[in-house]
Amino acid sequence: MLKLITPIILLSLAFAACRSTSHTANNGPQMALPDQYWKLISLNGETVNPNENQRSEAYITFSDEGNQVMGNSSCNNFSGTYEHNREESSLSFSPMMATKMACIDQMELERKFFQALQKTHSYSIEGDILTLSHENGEALAKFKAAADPR
Repeated sequence: MLKLITPIILLSLAFAACRSTSHTANNGPQMALPDQYWKLISLNGETVNPNENQRSEAYITFSDEGNQVMGNSSCNNFSGTYEHNREESSLSFSPMMATKMACIDQMELERKFFQALQKTHSYSIEGDILTLSHENGEALAKFKAAADPR
């Protein structure tokens, strides 16, 4: 009887282990959208490089509490709410509230950043890269998970 129970227990544990964690294409554990600092690295297919005139690097953070989103557009702080469905990878944002500082060299980046958020329909996380996409599948913005410098 013990010879029959041992393989059953081992198989049960193996199946449970396989189902316990979601994985990305590179077989690492998938990062969660909330509670992560996401640094903007590309916008509309163009690499975003910080410059000396930037007040802050552009980033976004998500919180499960109240589905709050906040960040910085490279000039102004912003906040709002988001809705997402992890199973369907859908994501949408409310209109953002933002401070109103004038950053002459960063206003175009900020405008494109907010446009990308408003056009977002879905998201994907591969490794430490978060991609926000349009409903047609086009990548609008890419972010890299990073340590929170604040």
